[in-house]
Amino acid sequence: MTGSPRVPALSPGDRAPNLTLPDLAGRTRRLYQEVSGGPIVIVTVPDPLAGRGRNVLDELSRRTAALTRLGAHCVVLTRRPPELAAPLAAQVWIDPYGDAMALFRPSLAAGGQASASAAVLDANQRLVALYAAEETADAVDAAVRLVETLVSETAREPHDLDRTAPVLVVPRLLPPELCDRLSVLATDRPVQDPDLKRATAVCLGARLGNEIRRAFQFRPQLRFEPFRIVAAGAEATARRGATEDQPRHRFVALVGLATDEAGAGVVLPEYGPHVYRLRQGVAVAFSCELLYRIVQVPANETAPVLVTVLAEPS
Repeated sequence: MTGSPRVPALSPGDRAPNLTLPDLAGRTRRLYQEVSGGPIVIVTVPDPLAGRGRNVLDELSRRTAALTRLGAHCVVLTRRPPELAAPLAAQVWIDPYGDAMALFRPSLAAGGQASASAAVLDANQRLVALYAAEETADAVDAAVRLVETLVSETAREPHDLDRTAPVLVVPRLLPPELCDRLSVLATDRPVQDPDLKRATAVCLGARLGNEIRRAFQFRPQLRFEPFRIVAAGAEATARRGATEDQPRHRFVALVGLATDEAGAGVVLPEYGPHVYRLRQGVAVAFSCELLYRIVQVPANETAPVLVTVLAEPS
């Protein structure tokens, strides 16, 4: 990484890049090769020897046992080696130019950039939350409590599946405030508001496109067909995402807009009766050749769903 204009901080839902930096022994480390499927905590301390940076490292040291118990992978990003009074449950990576750290140093409400922070990524290396030391009484404690929540959500007994649809499920794809704005639009017609279309395309383009390339190794450039809002359960029959005269249509993308209490889901009947829940901000993407039906959960409610198709340019 080289010195450059300031790198913008990640937002919740963004996937962290494959950070490639040396550790304290000079060995090159790569984020995607280091993690093993659990939550990730990234602690950013440009100056590990004084001020908030030193305080955050002290907080991290006190929570070594908790992070180890939770199975979280922890990385400290810093400009120079810290002086540690106690061991850390973390790898320490040196970021001399600060470009990697900038991804996890959000802008502060009072102006400027966080001097230290703690970020939590999910098992897919996507940002869940970012805590600035200036705005959080104990950034590391907040991160540990969020990791506990993530671990508890995935601690359910696994199901033995003999058949499942080839779908991609991406949580936190759209932020709640954007979902709320989209959810009040009229159904069964394209989204017309230019600002809403732009904001939706920015989130979906960067996040969903990367996940499709990663999951399906599908790399051609894709564009969005018009965004539409539909009411879950409005169509009784299943449909496909493309017809014979739409050969460039590749993927259907559905995003839940309602809160969890009045959520929607999608069934792909060719692969059984399973419902893939479309909670707020969650996206489900699959091939246009598959039959699908948007259903309401529970059945006596109505929830809006964002629908679009990703197609190859003509």
